Amino acid sequence: MDKELIDTVRRPADAEAFKMEQLSEAKKKIKKVLTALAEAEKRKCIGEAEAGSIEAVGKAKAEKMRLKPEDYQQYGEAAKTTNALEALPKFFTGSGFKSTSISALLGFVVVHQEDDKGRESLDG
Repeated sequence: MDKELIDTVRRPADAEAFKMEQLSEAKKKIKKVLTALAEAEKRKCIGEAEAGSIEAVGKAKAEKMRLKPEDYQQYGEAAKTTNALEALPKFFTGSGFKSTSISALLGFVVVHQEDDKGRESLDG
């Protein structure tokens, strides 16, 4: 009777429990794989978006550089002077000058530039 109970109830129950454990483990593994795939797809999308952004910035910078010579030709000396004056604050702030020194230096540059223009008209 005990053997009959084991054969008819216990073994099928054990087999069903084993089956359920295996299915549960498989579902966990599938979930891990799907999570990893989703994470990989997320990183891929972020990477593609960043690459597109970097490409757009690079193209814009290249176009700006391409147009610079045209600007210099079109505006001549005024464009060069403007670019130099725009670059001066960056240069001086990086080198530790005080703002009063920068103002004095810019005044010196402007005065001497005007003197040079006056001399050119006298020489010419």
